[in-house]
Amino acid sequence: MFEIKRFIPIKINNKKILKFHLKIVAESEDCLKTRSYLFILPGGPGANHAHYTDYEKLAESVNLVFYDPRGCGLSDEDAPENYTMDNYIDDLEKIRQALGFSEILLLGKSYGAMCAIQYVLRYSTAVKKLILAAGSATHKFLTTAEEIVNKIGNDEQKEAFTTLRKGAFRSVKEVNSYFQIMHSLYSVKARTDLYKNPEKKIYYPFNYQALNQGFKTFLRSFNFEPDLKSINCPTLILAGADDWITAPIHAQNIAHQIPGAKLCIFSQAGHSLEADVPDLYFNKISQFINSQCKLDKNLAPLESIQEECEEEELIGRLRKL
Repeated sequence: MFEIKRFIPIKINNKKILKFHLKIVAESEDCLKTRSYLFILPGGPGANHAHYTDYEKLAESVNLVFYDPRGCGLSDEDAPENYTMDNYIDDLEKIRQALGFSEILLLGKSYGAMCAIQYVLRYSTAVKKLILAAGSATHKFLTTAEEIVNKIGNDEQKEAFTTLRKGAFRSVKEVNSYFQIMHSLYSVKARTDLYKNPEKKIYYPFNYQALNQGFKTFLRSFNFEPDLKSINCPTLILAGADDWITAPIHAQNIAHQIPGAKLCIFSQAGHSLEADVPDLYFNKISQFINSQCKLDKNLAPLESIQEECEEEELIGRLRKL
């Protein structure tokens, strides 16, 4: 595998400049100029590239761009009120332009899928193929999640979900505790003790302020369903049959409204598709990419990216975490 880490400076509102961290993974250095690029959009809100290392196996089919949204991972922080879905996708568009890519492939997981939908609705000509995993096109996922957790969750899990829905986390420690409490709901394998989280060599924590901002504000009201019929790029929709937080009914609704969309619902899988059915999940994505993925002749050479992060700067940022 060939890997590049970059910081891309982006001007925000024609005023301040924020640096966004990208990790680009390719099967080899030669592939950087011969294959298309798939952007991996993290969920949360508040997740970052470190939560998606399993997706690196897709580099056998396509070049990967792991994106740290504003305030997440190694990207620059901002005021909590600026951690919005609108900014998430507009930042992504500015990064695409800075990289010189005329078209990209887009994969969004969970909240990342919600952002991917808004991105393709706003920047339709920039997306060659769209992959939506464990997502929803509407705030109604909160209602189904509450119904499911009240039905199958224990008292501790019900209380944890209440904290999530209120956007009331006070620290990274509380977010980590939430995921420990809810892990058996997110993953079928965890529920049956067949799966344990692999240790991460490097871990960049969730941005709990971004998580709170989402659940306190825009996640309560967003609704892209009326516009889904306008999406005209090839689209693959993936869901777990036992997903509690973005129930598969939401994937079905998306598939019914996007013309020609392909839908795959995995049995014996929850929200954590990459953990519960990794081979089936990644094979389905690879097949979809390879079926129509062609080289974009208009791609600018990767060397045109802004300057690479100096090692000293990277170490300094890590010490602040």
